[in-house]
Amino acid sequence: MALTPPDRKQLTNLISDIFTGRDTNGRENILTQVSLNQFIDNINLSGSSDSAASAVVTKLEPYDEELAMWPGYTPLGALLWYILNRDDLPPAKHKVAAKLVIKYQLITDADFLAELRNRFPDEVPPAPQPNVAEPGVLPDAAGEINAQELQKALLSGYNHSSLTIMLKFEMDIDLDNIVGSGNFNNVTFELIRWATQRGKLQKLLQSAYKDNPGNPLIRVLAQKHGLA
Repeated sequence: MALTPPDRKQLTNLISDIFTGRDTNGRENILTQVSLNQFIDNINLSGSSDSAASAVVTKLEPYDEELAMWPGYTPLGALLWYILNRDDLPPAKHKVAAKLVIKYQLITDADFLAELRNRFPDEVPPAPQPNVAEPGVLPDAAGEINAQELQKALLSGYNHSSLTIMLKFEMDIDLDNIVGSGNFNNVTFELIRWATQRGKLQKLLQSAYKDNPGNPLIRVLAQKHGLA
């Protein structure tokens, strides 16, 4: 990925805005919040907010792969997500951030892009048509699976250990490789986001029902979508 000089300047200004008034530790804390810890040691965050912001852009610009802890987000995408969620920044700044996200495909998280479409309909293109379901996954008989309903079902039927085992046996997935550390509520949220981005939401529900058909929330949700 190579930013144009004007876009690099705009991005640097955005980061400078969130660095202003913060010392080195405060700037490190921002990067840590969006899982950019691996880059901190190689970025000079001291000095003026402009120089620190420029150092961040220089370091992160070459990285266009998704973060392991944040599927669907490149390093710059994660930082722009933080900026877009800062209520103290003016709407014009958010609009610039949204333009950069779309222009350089810095975020591919379907849920967040849908949120951007609602906030900036003139800047964010319509969503692409959904992918065809994987072979062996039954069609969704009652519309899209509601992520909150699925999360409640998983929380009612599993703990971290049992969910890890189910995913490994039913989907050949290592849970710790796709979600970060945190409480189980956050783990299930990140798992559902990961599955949504890869068209595996139905497979996840189907696998949970196969493994734990006696759980009432899982069973009802599976029946609702023709998976039971």
